[in-house]
Amino acid sequence: MNDSQWLIEFDASKAKFRWFFIQYGFDAEWKRLEEARSKNQVKRMLDIMNSVWFELPDSIFNIKMNPAGWVEFLSLLEE
Repeated sequence: MNDSQWLIEFDASKAKFRWFFIQYGFDAEWKRLEEARSKNQVKRMLDIMNSVWFELPDSIFNIKMNPAGWVEFLSLLEE
């Protein structure tokens, strides 16, 4: 997937996973993510998302529990 396609997918799915940025205290990271999105900085966006991914509680954020938005979030990271 090229950067343009990735950004389209991000825009289409971000509302589904924004909640866990906010609920788990990643407000600043969400703001940086939105700022990077406004500049089409896919690599920076992926860096931010990866750092959040490592900090989220494993007991909740895994395929078995599959919270809302998790599949969409992982899909973006895996592209």
